[in-house]
Amino acid sequence: MKLCVVEAVRQSTEIATVTYVQFMEHGKPGSPGSAVPKLVEEEPALEREVVMLHHLLLEEGSVRVVYLKILTKSQWNGSKKNATHNLVQTRTCNQFINCPVDGAWSSWSEWSYCSSSCSGGFSTQQRTCTSPFPIYGGKNCTGMNQKSKPCNADIKCPVNGAWTEWGLWSSCSSTCAGGKAERSRTCTNPTPAHGGWICMEGESTESKPCNSNIVCPVDGGWSEWTLWGDCTSTCTGGTRVRRRKCTSPVKAHGGRDCEGLPTQQEGCNTNIGCPVNGAWAPWTSWTKCSSPCGGGAKTRSRTCTGPPPADGGAGCDGPTADSLDCNMDVPC
Repeated sequence: MKLCVVEAVRQSTEIATVTYVQFMEHGKPGSPGSAVPKLVEEEPALEREVVMLHHLLLEEGSVRVVYLKILTKSQWNGSKKNATHNLVQTRTCNQFINCPVDGAWSSWSEWSYCSSSCSGGFSTQQRTCTSPFPIYGGKNCTGMNQKSKPCNADIKCPVNGAWTEWGLWSSCSSTCAGGKAERSRTCTNPTPAHGGWICMEGESTESKPCNSNIVCPVDGGWSEWTLWGDCTSTCTGGTRVRRRKCTSPVKAHGGRDCEGLPTQQEGCNTNIGCPVNGAWAPWTSWTKCSSPCGGGAKTRSRTCTGPPPADGGAGCDGPTADSLDCNMDVPC
């Protein structure tokens, strides 16, 4: 038979042993968690057993186990002193019996700061299974150790812009070397909103060379015009010429010739009148004979007007009038 009393230790205490004498009903120990009902000094009744209790105090947080030593009346001999020296039987409970302690929740913590300064944030409360901890096989706390609620739901969060994926490359700008292809993207993934940043890093377009292994035809190109040549005349009616060549660049790889003329002509000295030498106009008709008989004369004239001399030109050489005898053979 194991007779013991189990009590929680309230205060750390050095281990000590105290002896008591007590009436107990035969075969009926004290129940766990209770104290023995009565301590006596007088001799027990005939049919009862005498119990000596050794109290062992363990450290705080453990339990106190009471050891019971069983004596009969004949072993008691009417004296507590004698009983302590004439023990014949000892029954001991299991040493270090740890009572199960069920866990219990602590109080809820204060609500935490909102996880976001704008919509989409949460505030939480927490509690722990530490009042007390579950030990010695005790039950864990049931229920949630955390709860949350939304916060700052009425404040719209800034949305920073982000680039979309690059678009497809464009067609090459040239069918031969020197061309380029381009592609673009937009700051709409997402679009900046509520004071968020626009896309700062990178460009919205990029390019790359294309068809670089294909030699391009080179069309011919005119050089600059030369200076004007000398005028063909020192006065009105002269012309002058200037020239150019199809060498800037020279056509190559099936390129086209230059379009247009390699020479250009214009009038020159147009404000300087040229000297005009005079020339005779045609003779006029002969006049009538000055006498119908016995010999007379008839005349004709001309002028230096075909053209007249001008701008220092020479006059006409020769007479302006001419005469001829007439009617010489007509007698009067």
